[in-house]
Amino acid sequence: MASASQQAASFTTDFPAELEYSFRSNASDRWWVNGAGTDWTDTLNTSAFMTNVYYDFQKRDFHNIVPYVGTGIGVVIADGDFSTPAIDLSIKDEAFAYQFIAGASKQMSRSMTCLQSIVFSAAPILRFRKRQRRLL
Repeated sequence: MASASQQAASFTTDFPAELEYSFRSNASDRWWVNGAGTDWTDTLNTSAFMTNVYYDFQKRDFHNIVPYVGTGIGVVIADGDFSTPAIDLSIKDEAFAYQFIAGASKQMSRSMTCLQSIVFSAAPILRFRKRQRRLL
């Protein structure tokens, strides 16, 4: 499951800016490290608060399609517990995050614009901790 909510405020026609909140919940039953897979269970939930700025290529208009690029910075909050046959890990951390965005928009009517984008985002300093195994 993943969802995102974005609130945008345009300050100029060429450089619109927005505030973004996103929530993602990821689950997996297999983990691959250096080409070897191991079983794992549980989920990782992340929330991100980002500030993004865009550049619209207005003069590159083609059939009312306007390409754009953007970048953003913010914070990601991660919360998850993982169990593998060899080790139990936990993550409860906040870290600096950044993202790069590329896409295109098309004005469908006076009140509706369709957007399509590709986003690369990263939070490179999240830390995992070992959990104590529970004895039965």
